[in-house]
Amino acid sequence: MDIRAQSILQPSPLLWIRRLLVVTVCAVLSSVPNGGAEVSKSILVIPGVAHIHGFNGTDWRTRLVVYNPGTEVAAVTIEALERDRDNSEPATTGATLEAGTVAVFDDVLHTLFGIDGVAALRISTNSGSVVASARTSNVAGGDGSVGQLIEAFTTDATIQPGEVAHLLHVSQSVSPDTERRTAIGIVNLERATTAVLVEVFRADGMRLGSETFLLRPLEYRQIERIVLRIAGVGVDDGFALVRAVHPASPFLAYATVVDNRTGDPMLIPARRAPYPSGVETVTTILPGGVPLELVRVPPGAFIMGSPMTERGRRDNEGPAHLVTLTEAFFIGRHEITQAQWKAVTGTLPSGVDVEEPGQPAHSVSWDDIAGPDGFLDQLNAFLSANGPSGTGTMRLPTEAEWEHAARTGSTTRFFFGDALDCGDQCEQCLAADRFVWWCGNQLVGPWGLKPTARKQASAFGLFDMHGNVWEWVADLYGVYGAEPVIDPTGSASGSLRVFRGGDSDSALSLCRSAVRGGFPPEHTGTNIGFRIAR
Repeated sequence: MDIRAQSILQPSPLLWIRRLLVVTVCAVLSSVPNGGAEVSKSILVIPGVAHIHGFNGTDWRTRLVVYNPGTEVAAVTIEALERDRDNSEPATTGATLEAGTVAVFDDVLHTLFGIDGVAALRISTNSGSVVASARTSNVAGGDGSVGQLIEAFTTDATIQPGEVAHLLHVSQSVSPDTERRTAIGIVNLERATTAVLVEVFRADGMRLGSETFLLRPLEYRQIERIVLRIAGVGVDDGFALVRAVHPASPFLAYATVVDNRTGDPMLIPARRAPYPSGVETVTTILPGGVPLELVRVPPGAFIMGSPMTERGRRDNEGPAHLVTLTEAFFIGRHEITQAQWKAVTGTLPSGVDVEEPGQPAHSVSWDDIAGPDGFLDQLNAFLSANGPSGTGTMRLPTEAEWEHAARTGSTTRFFFGDALDCGDQCEQCLAADRFVWWCGNQLVGPWGLKPTARKQASAFGLFDMHGNVWEWVADLYGVYGAEPVIDPTGSASGSLRVFRGGDSDSALSLCRSAVRGGFPPEHTGTNIGFRIAR
């Protein structure tokens, strides 16, 4: 189908341009020479194009406006990337615009493509240049609402692998009939499958949870009520981070915040920025689309153990001694979850009766993790067959690596400070409550383990290094020496394996960076889990 726009009779082209700019701020798309990376710049994308019945009796339609501001004929190809499907072979049409003309397509999805539903439009130029925007409005009961104006996204808005899309104003009322709800839209711009990780945060930086979405070639996905889906709670003016993980491809992202009472939508374009604190992460997708995320920890020297003067100190934490780690390493962003354990092994940990995917995998022994055919063997076998090239062997962190990661460059009792204004048992403590699950914050909520990554992260981007579950590490348990050591791997002999970090029922003093203990490798308990390294 080829559509030729008719000339618009106006006193002058400048007057028409001014009128267009009153209506909308439009994106300009210019054709570029074939070949090289420049070709990708000849693409505009308009998501959220609709011909659909919506919430509370709404009826959504989209008007597309395409304008040729140039002095030559412009020829474009328009593709409909339907929502929630593989669009390797999208519905396609063409349009030709004379210089200084506008093409207006009312109910564009149904009129041009015969599609009922929701889609993104991908507009590419074959010659000339065009401007494009769309307005999606509720036409139920009359001429239609003002609706939502969507400026065409250009390749300048593309989120590349390694970049992060920040989406602000993410809000969700608990009741679906009051106030606001938020949807997040994602468009895969490649003809290959990609995985996109969405993390949702409260306004104070508390991470509420995450979910990974696999997008097929050129798939457009709009995830409704994203906060309720991921966290199950209400949020006022939170934010979301969206990034491609393995396999990673360029994508576009936006949020739509809708007033549930009026149906009025507001488009929130993504802002590209580094991940908070400059954290470098590597994410692999496990079977079932479950993400496994590790954070890079730089090499460095630190004082391992606690000084004699540290409040709450135990004898096995000394003598404090200098440790140098000569190489960077990656460590789990949070403790391995039940969902990750099940994705790798096909079963829940043997001591888990009720599946709670976001909680730490607990009741697992050191042997269950690092023994023959244990979790790590199965994980490495999967990564060998399916992981990105260059992935190192996954393992438990050494005790020195764990403490270096936990301290985040600090010399205090916790990575966030000494918390000396707090009691060391189960007293409530505001300074610790932002970062730690221990018996103190359990006094005002239900007891037991908590979903991972709900407290604030350290400067290294790590969650739950203090509290929630004790964590197995690689080393045999032994006493420290006083001499400086380089890249230590623990005692050369012994019958116990080291565990670190405290748990959700521990006194606060047992969640300090230097606290350590040992269990037989076959030991299991509801308060012990692990995180991995490579």
